[in-house]
Amino acid sequence: MVAMKEKSVLFKSILWLFVLSFFQSKAQQDPLFTQYMYNMNIINPAYAGSVEAAEFGLNTRAQWINFEGSPKTLTFAFSTPVPMLENFGMGLSLVSDISGPLTNQDIYVDFSYKLQIHNTGALSLGLKAGNTLSFFENSYFTDDPAYGGIENSNHWNVGAGLYYQDRSIYVSLSVPQIFNYDQELGSELNSINRQVYLSAGYVYTLERYLQIKPSMLVRYSENEPVSFDLNTNLLWYETFETGVSYRYNSSVSLLFNMKVMENLRVGYSFDYGIGSLMGSNATSHEIFLLYDLQSKRQRFTSPRFF
Repeated sequence: MVAMKEKSVLFKSILWLFVLSFFQSKAQQDPLFTQYMYNMNIINPAYAGSVEAAEFGLNTRAQWINFEGSPKTLTFAFSTPVPMLENFGMGLSLVSDISGPLTNQDIYVDFSYKLQIHNTGALSLGLKAGNTLSFFENSYFTDDPAYGGIENSNHWNVGAGLYYQDRSIYVSLSVPQIFNYDQELGSELNSINRQVYLSAGYVYTLERYLQIKPSMLVRYSENEPVSFDLNTNLLWYETFETGVSYRYNSSVSLLFNMKVMENLRVGYSFDYGIGSLMGSNATSHEIFLLYDLQSKRQRFTSPRFF
Protein backbone atom coordinates (compact mmCIF):
# COMPACT_ATOMS: atom_id res chain seq x y z
CA MET A 1 0.00 0.00 0.00
CA VAL A 2 2.83 2.37 0.89
CA ALA A 3 4.64 1.48 -2.36
CA MET A 4 1.51 2.27 -4.41
CA LYS A 5 1.16 5.63 -2.66
CA GLU A 6 4.82 6.45 -3.37
CA LYS A 7 4.33 5.60 -7.06
CA SER A 8 1.24 7.85 -7.22
CA VAL A 9 3.02 10.81 -5.61
CA LEU A 10 6.04 10.42 -7.94
CA PHE A 11 3.85 10.16 -11.03
CA LYS A 12 1.74 13.22 -10.11
CA SER A 13 4.87 15.26 -9.35
CA ILE A 14 6.38 14.51 -12.76
CA LEU A 15 3.14 15.33 -14.59
CA TRP A 16 2.87 18.63 -12.69
CA LEU A 17 6.42 19.58 -13.65
CA PHE A 18 5.74 18.80 -17.32
CA VAL A 19 2.61 20.98 -17.35
CA LEU A 20 4.49 23.80 -15.66
CA SER A 21 7.31 23.60 -18.20
CA PHE A 22 5.13 24.65 -21.15
CA PHE A 23 4.31 28.12 -19.77
CA GLN A 24 6.14 31.40 -20.44
CA SER A 25 8.99 29.93 -22.46
CA LYS A 26 11.44 32.22 -24.27
CA ALA A 27 14.46 31.37 -26.37
CA GLN A 28 17.97 30.23 -25.55
CA GLN A 29 19.40 26.97 -26.79
CA ASP A 30 21.09 24.56 -24.41
CA PRO A 31 24.40 23.01 -25.52
CA LEU A 32 24.08 20.90 -28.67
CA PHE A 33 25.18 17.27 -29.01
CA THR A 34 25.40 15.41 -32.31
CA GLN A 35 25.72 12.03 -30.56
CA TYR A 36 22.77 12.67 -28.22
CA MET A 37 21.77 8.99 -28.29
CA TYR A 38 24.94 8.22 -26.30
CA ASN A 39 24.55 11.24 -24.00
CA MET A 40 20.93 10.79 -22.99
CA ASN A 41 21.51 11.14 -19.26
CA ILE A 42 22.29 14.86 -19.71
CA ILE A 43 18.92 15.74 -21.22
CA ASN A 44 16.61 13.15 -19.61
CA PRO A 45 16.72 12.13 -15.93
CA ALA A 46 14.44 9.16 -16.66
CA TYR A 47 17.36 7.50 -18.46
CA ALA A 48 19.15 6.98 -15.13
CA GLY A 49 19.13 3.28 -14.23
CA SER A 50 17.71 2.16 -17.59
CA VAL A 51 20.91 0.20 -18.30
CA GLU A 52 21.39 -2.97 -16.26
CA ALA A 53 24.72 -1.82 -14.82
CA ALA A 54 26.29 1.39 -13.57
CA GLU A 55 27.41 3.57 -16.47
CA PHE A 56 29.85 6.45 -16.93
CA GLY A 57 29.70 8.82 -19.89
CA LEU A 58 32.11 11.56 -20.95
CA ASN A 59 31.48 13.90 -23.89
CA THR A 60 33.51 16.82 -25.18
CA ARG A 61 32.44 19.11 -28.02
CA ALA A 62 34.18 22.01 -29.79
CA GLN A 63 31.65 23.88 -31.92
CA TRP A 64 32.47 26.19 -34.85
CA ILE A 65 36.16 25.92 -34.06
CA ASN A 66 37.20 28.59 -36.57
CA PHE A 67 35.25 31.32 -34.76
CA GLU A 68 36.67 33.21 -31.79
CA GLY A 69 34.70 32.62 -28.61
CA SER A 70 32.83 29.65 -30.09
CA PRO A 71 31.09 27.22 -27.71
CA LYS A 72 33.05 24.47 -26.01
CA THR A 73 31.19 21.90 -23.94
CA LEU A 74 32.30 19.12 -21.60
CA THR A 75 29.85 16.74 -19.93
CA PHE A 76 30.16 13.92 -17.43
CA ALA A 77 27.29 11.62 -16.56
CA PHE A 78 26.88 8.70 -14.17
CA SER A 79 23.80 6.54 -13.74
CA THR A 80 23.02 3.27 -12.04
CA PRO A 81 20.16 1.11 -10.87
CA VAL A 82 19.74 1.32 -7.08
CA PRO A 83 20.60 -2.18 -5.75
CA MET A 84 18.51 -1.92 -2.58
CA LEU A 85 15.45 -0.35 -4.26
CA GLU A 86 13.95 -2.38 -7.08
CA ASN A 87 13.09 -0.38 -10.22
CA PHE A 88 14.74 2.80 -8.94
CA GLY A 89 17.66 4.53 -10.63
CA MET A 90 19.85 7.48 -9.82
CA GLY A 91 22.49 9.54 -11.58
CA LEU A 92 24.71 12.58 -11.68
CA SER A 93 25.02 15.08 -14.55
CA LEU A 94 27.81 17.65 -14.88
CA VAL A 95 27.98 20.14 -17.76
CA SER A 96 30.56 22.86 -18.42
CA ASP A 97 29.65 25.12 -21.34
CA ILE A 98 31.93 28.00 -22.39
CA SER A 99 30.75 30.59 -24.94
CA GLY A 100 33.04 33.59 -25.26
CA PRO A 101 33.20 35.34 -21.88
CA LEU A 102 30.41 33.29 -20.32
CA THR A 103 30.80 29.91 -18.61
CA ASN A 104 27.81 27.93 -17.34
CA GLN A 105 28.41 24.92 -15.10
CA ASP A 106 25.49 22.60 -14.34
CA ILE A 107 25.52 20.19 -11.41
CA TYR A 108 22.41 17.99 -11.27
CA VAL A 109 21.31 14.79 -9.57
CA ASP A 110 18.84 12.45 -11.30
CA PHE A 111 16.23 10.07 -9.91
CA SER A 112 14.05 7.63 -11.84
CA TYR A 113 11.45 4.93 -11.34
CA LYS A 114 10.88 2.14 -13.88
CA LEU A 115 7.45 0.74 -14.69
CA GLN A 116 7.61 -2.64 -16.45
CA ILE A 117 5.07 -2.38 -19.30
CA HIS A 118 5.63 -5.88 -20.71
CA ASN A 119 8.34 -8.57 -20.77
CA THR A 120 10.86 -6.55 -22.78
CA GLY A 121 9.64 -2.96 -22.45
CA ALA A 122 9.69 -0.46 -19.58
CA LEU A 123 8.64 3.16 -19.05
CA SER A 124 10.82 5.21 -16.71
CA LEU A 125 9.77 8.42 -14.96
CA GLY A 126 12.54 10.80 -13.94
CA LEU A 127 13.24 13.94 -11.94
CA LYS A 128 16.34 16.14 -12.06
CA ALA A 129 17.39 18.83 -9.58
CA GLY A 130 20.49 20.97 -9.28
CA ASN A 131 22.25 24.26 -9.79
CA THR A 132 23.73 26.28 -12.65
CA LEU A 133 26.81 28.35 -11.79
CA SER A 134 27.51 31.21 -14.21
CA PHE A 135 30.88 32.91 -14.50
CA PHE A 136 31.49 36.01 -16.62
CA GLU A 137 35.05 36.92 -17.64
CA ASN A 138 35.19 40.69 -17.20
CA SER A 139 38.52 41.00 -19.04
CA TYR A 140 36.79 39.83 -22.23
CA PHE A 141 35.30 43.34 -22.54
CA THR A 142 38.01 45.50 -21.00
CA ASP A 143 37.31 48.30 -23.50
CA ASP A 144 33.57 48.38 -22.76
CA PRO A 145 32.67 49.95 -19.38
CA ALA A 146 29.11 48.62 -19.60
CA TYR A 147 30.42 45.16 -18.75
CA GLY A 148 32.65 46.16 -15.87
CA GLY A 149 30.41 45.36 -12.93
CA ILE A 150 29.10 41.91 -13.83
CA GLU A 151 29.00 39.37 -11.02
CA ASN A 152 28.95 35.60 -11.00
CA SER A 153 25.59 34.02 -10.23
CA ASN A 154 23.89 30.70 -9.55
CA HIS A 155 20.40 29.44 -10.25
CA TRP A 156 18.58 26.41 -8.84
CA ASN A 157 16.38 24.44 -11.20
CA VAL A 158 14.50 21.18 -11.70
CA GLY A 159 13.74 18.97 -14.69
CA ALA A 160 11.58 15.98 -15.60
CA GLY A 161 11.49 13.23 -18.19
CA LEU A 162 9.83 10.09 -19.54
CA TYR A 163 11.84 7.30 -21.16
CA TYR A 164 10.50 4.16 -22.83
CA GLN A 165 12.81 1.38 -24.03
CA ASP A 166 12.53 -2.19 -25.21
CA ARG A 167 14.88 -4.42 -27.23
CA SER A 168 14.57 -2.45 -30.47
CA ILE A 169 13.16 1.01 -29.74
CA TYR A 170 13.41 3.95 -27.39
CA VAL A 171 11.27 7.09 -26.98
CA SER A 172 12.36 9.99 -24.80
CA LEU A 173 10.51 13.16 -23.73
CA SER A 174 12.15 15.58 -21.32
CA VAL A 175 12.58 19.11 -20.01
CA PRO A 176 16.01 19.16 -18.31
CA GLN A 177 15.60 22.69 -16.89
CA ILE A 178 12.03 23.83 -16.30
CA PHE A 179 12.40 27.33 -14.85
CA ASN A 180 13.56 30.28 -16.97
CA TYR A 181 16.03 32.80 -15.61
CA ASP A 182 17.99 35.84 -16.80
CA GLN A 183 21.72 36.53 -16.73
CA GLU A 184 22.96 40.14 -16.65
CA LEU A 185 25.55 40.77 -19.36
CA GLY A 186 26.48 44.40 -18.98
CA SER A 187 23.48 46.50 -19.94
CA GLU A 188 21.71 43.51 -21.50
CA LEU A 189 19.85 40.45 -20.25
CA ASN A 190 20.61 36.96 -21.55
CA SER A 191 17.51 34.82 -21.17
CA ILE A 192 18.08 31.15 -20.36
CA ASN A 193 14.90 29.33 -21.28
CA ARG A 194 13.59 25.80 -20.97
CA GLN A 195 14.03 23.38 -23.84
CA VAL A 196 11.65 20.50 -24.55
CA TYR A 197 13.36 17.43 -26.06
CA LEU A 198 11.64 14.63 -27.95
CA SER A 199 13.82 11.79 -29.19
CA ALA A 200 13.25 8.31 -30.60
CA GLY A 201 15.31 5.55 -32.14
CA TYR A 202 14.78 2.13 -33.69
CA VAL A 203 16.99 -0.87 -34.46
CA TYR A 204 16.24 -3.05 -37.49
CA THR A 205 18.29 -6.10 -38.45
CA LEU A 206 19.31 -6.10 -42.13
CA GLU A 207 21.70 -9.05 -41.94
CA ARG A 208 23.01 -11.28 -39.18
CA TYR A 209 26.01 -8.97 -38.84
CA LEU A 210 24.34 -5.64 -39.67
CA GLN A 211 21.68 -3.48 -38.01
CA ILE A 212 20.39 -0.07 -39.09
CA LYS A 213 19.64 2.49 -36.36
CA PRO A 214 17.57 5.50 -37.45
CA SER A 215 16.93 8.10 -34.74
CA MET A 216 15.77 11.68 -34.33
CA LEU A 217 15.87 14.50 -31.80
CA VAL A 218 13.47 17.47 -31.76
CA ARG A 219 14.13 20.57 -29.64
CA TYR A 220 11.34 23.03 -28.90
CA SER A 221 11.28 26.43 -27.21
CA GLU A 222 8.42 28.91 -27.44
CA ASN A 223 9.06 31.86 -29.81
CA GLU A 224 11.88 29.93 -31.49
CA PRO A 225 11.79 27.75 -34.63
CA VAL A 226 11.64 24.04 -33.91
CA SER A 227 15.05 22.42 -34.38
CA PHE A 228 15.57 18.76 -35.20
CA ASP A 229 18.29 16.20 -35.90
CA LEU A 230 17.85 13.18 -38.17
CA ASN A 231 20.38 10.34 -37.82
CA THR A 232 21.04 7.00 -39.47
CA ASN A 233 23.72 4.69 -38.09
CA LEU A 234 24.83 1.25 -39.27
CA LEU A 235 25.97 -1.17 -36.58
CA TRP A 236 28.44 -3.79 -37.85
CA TYR A 237 28.95 -7.05 -35.94
CA GLU A 238 27.62 -5.31 -32.80
CA THR A 239 31.07 -3.70 -32.57
CA PHE A 240 31.43 -0.52 -34.64
CA GLU A 241 29.06 2.04 -36.08
CA THR A 242 29.16 4.43 -39.00
CA GLY A 243 26.51 7.04 -39.57
CA VAL A 244 25.33 10.35 -40.98
CA SER A 245 23.29 13.10 -39.38
CA TYR A 246 21.41 16.21 -40.50
CA ARG A 247 20.58 19.14 -38.21
CA TYR A 248 17.88 21.34 -39.74
CA ASN A 249 19.37 24.33 -41.54
CA SER A 250 22.54 24.07 -39.45
CA SER A 251 24.88 21.16 -40.22
CA VAL A 252 25.52 17.75 -41.72
CA SER A 253 27.63 15.25 -39.79
CA LEU A 254 29.63 12.06 -40.04
CA LEU A 255 29.60 9.75 -37.01
CA PHE A 256 31.74 6.82 -35.97
CA ASN A 257 31.99 4.80 -32.77
CA MET A 258 33.49 1.48 -31.78
CA LYS A 259 33.37 -0.95 -28.87
CA VAL A 260 37.08 -1.03 -28.06
CA MET A 261 36.55 -3.24 -24.98
CA GLU A 262 33.64 -5.31 -23.76
CA ASN A 263 32.53 -2.46 -21.48
CA LEU A 264 33.94 0.57 -23.32
CA ARG A 265 32.63 2.38 -26.40
CA VAL A 266 34.40 5.37 -27.99
CA GLY A 267 32.89 7.67 -30.61
CA TYR A 268 33.65 10.69 -32.77
CA SER A 269 31.55 13.00 -34.94
CA PHE A 270 32.41 15.76 -37.40
CA ASP A 271 29.89 18.53 -38.23
CA TYR A 272 30.03 20.82 -41.24
CA GLY A 273 27.95 24.00 -41.23
CA ILE A 274 25.23 24.57 -43.83
CA GLY A 275 22.47 27.15 -44.28
CA SER A 276 23.64 30.52 -42.93
CA LEU A 277 26.95 28.87 -41.95
CA MET A 278 27.63 27.60 -45.47
CA GLY A 279 31.01 28.75 -46.75
CA SER A 280 32.17 30.03 -43.36
CA ASN A 281 34.20 26.88 -42.65
CA ALA A 282 32.14 26.35 -39.49
CA THR A 283 33.13 22.88 -38.34
CA SER A 284 32.53 21.11 -35.03
CA HIS A 285 34.10 18.06 -33.40
CA GLU A 286 32.67 15.79 -30.72
CA ILE A 287 34.14 12.82 -28.84
CA PHE A 288 32.43 10.53 -26.33
CA LEU A 289 33.43 7.68 -24.03
CA LEU A 290 30.84 5.32 -22.59
CA TYR A 291 31.80 2.78 -19.95
CA ASP A 292 29.55 0.15 -18.33
CA LEU A 293 30.57 -1.26 -14.95
CA GLN A 294 29.48 -4.74 -15.99
CA SER A 295 31.12 -7.51 -14.02
CA LYS A 296 32.62 -10.54 -15.74
CA ARG A 297 29.77 -12.69 -14.42
CA GLN A 298 27.08 -10.21 -15.41
CA ARG A 299 25.46 -10.30 -18.83
CA PHE A 300 22.80 -7.92 -20.13
CA THR A 301 19.47 -9.63 -20.75
CA SER A 302 19.14 -7.80 -24.09
CA PRO A 303 21.68 -6.27 -26.51
CA ARG A 304 22.68 -2.67 -25.87
CA PHE A 305 21.80 -0.55 -28.92
CA PHE A 306 21.40 2.93 -27.34
